[in-house]
Amino acid sequence: MNSSVDSETRQRVEHERLAKQYEIQVSELQQKVDEQTRQINEYTGGKSRLINDNGDLARQVEELEIQLASINRAKVRKRSKI
Repeated sequence: MNSSVDSETRQRVEHERLAKQYEIQVSELQQKVDEQTRQINEYTGGKSRLINDNGDLARQVEELEIQLASINRAKVRKRSKI
């Protein structure tokens, strides 16, 4: 009977040890998930800012191209008057 109790006690202790290990692993994995989620959020925010910046720059380029075309037309008109 003592042998059976000792065996059950050892098994219980081993199960508790494994349960604690698993809890630690779950906690570590959750920390990694949290960190990766934070990084994804940062990257997504950065991507949104870059998309907005790209749109602004594209509009500026378009405006400058329009101005350049206007200047070129004015140059042609001026040359034709000379």
